[in-house]
Amino acid sequence: MENLDQIEAAAASLSADQQRELLVWLAQRVDKQRPAGKPYSVLDIPPADVGQVLSFDESNSDLLDEMLE
Repeated sequence: MENLDQIEAAAASLSADQQRELLVWLAQRVDKQRPAGKPYSVLDIPPADVGQVLSFDESNSDLLDEMLE
């Protein structure tokens, strides 16, 4: 498999049981590559891009400004 698109297409063609088996295998592989003793942290999760604010309620704009900072 040359790229991620091909891997995703192949995984999508698997049965639900095979997808679960693949997921378990991937999770175990990732855990083995994690440095020993390093705990999982919410800080390990990359930031999410939720896009632009399309509109907002002017009456609550102070709250929105605080959330966007």
